Amino acid sequence: MSAKLIDLNSVDAENMPKVEPSLWLEVQDLKNSNYTFGFWNVVIRNSQNGQQYLEFKGISKDRTFEILKQFGFAKRYRDDNSYILIQHKNNILTPTTPALMKDFCLELIDELPPEIDVCGFKILKRKLREIFLNEHRALFNEDALSPLNTHTLELISDIKDTFYFPFKNCVVEVSKTGKKCLTYSELKDVCIWQSHIKERNFELTDEPAMYRDFIANVAGQDSQRIEQFRIAIGYLLHRYLTPTSTKAIILYDEQITDSESANGGTGKGIFSSAVGECRELAVINGKRFDTSQRFALQKVNDSSQIVFLDDILPDFDFEYFNSILTDGWEIEQKNKTTIRIPFAKSPKLLISANQIIKQKKGTTASRRQYILEFSDYYSAMLAHTQKPIVDVHGVEFFREWTDSEFNRFYNYMFESCILYLQKDLPIVEPKNVKHNLLLQQTCTDFWEWLESTKFEFDRDYSTHEYFTDFKLLAFGEVSNFGTRTFHKWMQLYAESIGVKYMHRRFNTNYYFRFVSKGENTPINAENSTDEDDGMPF
Repeated sequence: MSAKLIDLNSVDAENMPKVEPSLWLEVQDLKNSNYTFGFWNVVIRNSQNGQQYLEFKGISKDRTFEILKQFGFAKRYRDDNSYILIQHKNNILTPTTPALMKDFCLELIDELPPEIDVCGFKILKRKLREIFLNEHRALFNEDALSPLNTHTLELISDIKDTFYFPFKNCVVEVSKTGKKCLTYSELKDVCIWQSHIKERNFELTDEPAMYRDFIANVAGQDSQRIEQFRIAIGYLLHRYLTPTSTKAIILYDEQITDSESANGGTGKGIFSSAVGECRELAVINGKRFDTSQRFALQKVNDSSQIVFLDDILPDFDFEYFNSILTDGWEIEQKNKTTIRIPFAKSPKLLISANQIIKQKKGTTASRRQYILEFSDYYSAMLAHTQKPIVDVHGVEFFREWTDSEFNRFYNYMFESCILYLQKDLPIVEPKNVKHNLLLQQTCTDFWEWLESTKFEFDRDYSTHEYFTDFKLLAFGEVSNFGTRTFHKWMQLYAESIGVKYMHRRFNTNYYFRFVSKGENTPINAENSTDEDDGMPF
């Protein structure tokens, strides 16, 4: 940015420096010896001895708004009638603030020559700067800037069967039939957030991407699951939403682990970074995410396209997002106006967790979740290497990629978008989610005991015999583990395999069974004769 000097109404034009025109600094005659010069109001006065002098009357609000308009500053209304301050250039938008706008004006002043002729009077630049600094607070605040022009051009947006991805040299259009590059001149009457434009050039290619091999590895080389991963990528990148099909994509580890040994390393972070290379990603630390906090979502803003909750804790209440996924987002930010993002413009939701998120019975939470399970292909290598990605692929993803590799990556991601448009999210039963949840709610010994015992359906088993067998195996004879916890754990196991669990008393003996069909009364743990043992379940 370069500010240059001009004086269109100089009293003594012959003495003015030869400069290139710049509209922001022009002198405007307001009559009766009153002028505006750049940001400033000035008036020519006559002294008692008959000499003229120039008096500064402060900052001109009208002229300042004109200058800000010349440089593309405006306000843009949200759907809830609040607004955001922006700067637009060639239909590319950048969010701004009163402080940034003030700094921009100071840069204009700082680029002036040390001494300036104003209406025939020589004025030092530092004097102009001093006047501006003394009075800027009255103008550069949210309320005072509300008269700024309103920017109304529509933002470029995906439609039902089309994606748009802006790059430096083109905008990639992706549809069911393929992908093509559009020039910016072909996009009329639309604008784009600067943060959505990838600072890379893009070219069409059919060359295989390194990321393709990564997806195959985390999907266990299973063709059905590879397709599932790719379609989920397309879903996350699509900026078109329908209330009935909106879901959060949940990333879990496939390997069955208890709560003590769940430690990740399977590639969930790389997956999230990959979608963040294509859409604007707001990352929230899942371990610190607290739904009771007012500002829990303050990292989300108007231009966020995907919200990523990284490594959420297992006691996280997913119901917090139920209304958000159907109605839109309301984001409170410290010392800022609350942002309300309507459903149609909402970011997609991506969540990673090293443990299974607990579900409340009778809720619709599971219908709002789409689960991807990551194989242990990379995490299994952590026993003998700290960088399995580098060992397998030769480079660190993203940071060490060449421009050519990035180009192959983008083409792969956009081909995944085509797959999503053609097939939509497939219904795939998670492989180990229920088993993982069971293991995290009970213990490893219980899981191993179940695996070795191999219970049959619709058959009675002696409660005393099997309870005693497991208690001695896992806890020893001297233990507080009682039948109440045993029944609750068996109930959890039955839920994990999709059958009913019931137990009953016959004469003086107690029996349990796993029921695969028919109408049966579910277990009531209160029927147990033992006192509550206090064990976790």
